[in-house]
Amino acid sequence: MADSEIRPALRWPRILAVILAAFLIVEACAQLFFVLWSGKPFNSIFLYQWSPYGLVRNNPNLTGNFEISRDGFRETRNYEVAKPSNTLRIILIGDSVLYSGKSPVNSIGDFVPSDRTISQYLTRSLSQDPGFAGINIEAINAGVSFNSMRESSASYLSDYMQWDPDMVVVFSTANDFSWHPRAGQLAARELTLQAPHAWRGEFDRLVNGRTLPSAIESAFRQAADASAAIAIIHKGLTRSLVENDPGRYLPRLKAGPTLAKALPPATLEEEERYFDIYAGYAAAIIGPARQLDQDVAFFWEYHLGDLEEIKPLSAEERSIFPAVKRDAETRAYDLRMHDRWTRFMASQNVAAIDPIDALRQARQTVFTDYLHYTAEGNALMAGVAHARLRDRLLERARRRQAAGTLTK
Repeated sequence: MADSEIRPALRWPRILAVILAAFLIVEACAQLFFVLWSGKPFNSIFLYQWSPYGLVRNNPNLTGNFEISRDGFRETRNYEVAKPSNTLRIILIGDSVLYSGKSPVNSIGDFVPSDRTISQYLTRSLSQDPGFAGINIEAINAGVSFNSMRESSASYLSDYMQWDPDMVVVFSTANDFSWHPRAGQLAARELTLQAPHAWRGEFDRLVNGRTLPSAIESAFRQAADASAAIAIIHKGLTRSLVENDPGRYLPRLKAGPTLAKALPPATLEEEERYFDIYAGYAAAIIGPARQLDQDVAFFWEYHLGDLEEIKPLSAEERSIFPAVKRDAETRAYDLRMHDRWTRFMASQNVAAIDPIDALRQARQTVFTDYLHYTAEGNALMAGVAHARLRDRLLERARRRQAAGTLTK
């Protein structure tokens, strides 16, 4: 065979070295991107992590434009489980309204930073209240997106009751009563407080899954936590998959409007039975809290689509209102549930925080989308909570001072 016909052997070490060098260059660029974007080194792109205290918790390793504390709180600082002396502690638990999330569509502006959520404004307003002069105030935001009363009660019982809060404020009604149920959905266990959680499908794939696609997806997710370049690829692929198969890859609440027009509305008896499920979960917080001498309050969350002719809509809110307006049947259902909620809270002698009067006067842009609040909206809701809880907190402070458990 002629020498010209002899092909040189592939030099695999050199090829691998070139591939590695190229990856390192791409990785360095990706790392720089995260520093320029977020102001801190890359760590993780995932908003949550799996937790034994309910299905998920916020990811303290998140690299983004807002802070998550080491315990998964939507906070700018860390807190100790052991409550410091001379401290009134308020823990707020619930859903994305508390977390200060937003919808990916029909939204105004960016995510609200962690120093402008309801808890931050509530801490500042109570600290400036002369009635609490000399007392350290801690209002801690434990909100997690997609949570309902089911997850809120589980997280309180398994975790937050151990933090010795003086007051527990529970959000989540927007998820619990998202839409008017249809006939038969209660019996089929398809409503929010019955159906699998929005994150359950992903949990089953990544944690319980034993298929090859599940193993690949899990490995890819772990790699995305180790590499900024792979994290960017993961984010791009996830968006593509969501667009093509949102039911599989986008967390969602089951049995929502998909069946809305196919079945007649639920009967009033079915509505009442569904509320009893909510009340059971609420009672699972109220009873243990009283046993531990912890006070409880519940917050009602309004949809922007229900507030036409009630709230003076800002120009920004009016621009998205046609896309988020709710039909008359759903608004009537919300009113019935709100009335039932108010009566239940009164029967339990717990504080019901209803921001409707403040919303009637609010001309500023309170909503970023159909449900979630702007920074101004969070400040408004913190003011409502302050006014509603002030007497209870003052009474608690006096009792603790008399008992010697609230001292400098």
